[in-house]
Amino acid sequence: PKFGLDLVRLDTDYLKSWVHSRVRWPKDQPGGWHLPLDADENYCRQIVNEARVRKPSGGYTWVPRGPRDYLDAEAMAYG
Repeated sequence: PKFGLDLVRLDTDYLKSWVHSRVRWPKDQPGGWHLPLDADENYCRQIVNEARVRKPSGGYTWVPRGPRDYLDAEAMAYG
């Protein structure tokens, strides 16, 4: 076909883990994640409203605890 779409696969486990690792980054080390001054409580809560939990089988899953659209957006903005 003349036109088409490129399929992009995202490793959401890696991307969400990356965002969470930057939140916990030591303040005195380069590479941390900084928030703009106008970041509100809703934004901050959504970044941490999902937890990575180990399954009995040994793998991991992300368990939501509330709205998390901003976490998804930050994860997709990676790279």
